[in-house]
Amino acid sequence: MFETLMFFQLNFQCMITYGLF
Repeated sequence: MFETLMFFQLNFQCMITYGLF
């Protein structure tokens, strides 16, 4: 479950990065 949260957080961060650019 912890790994899933980490993966989700990474995806969310990537989405924010792509959203800014």
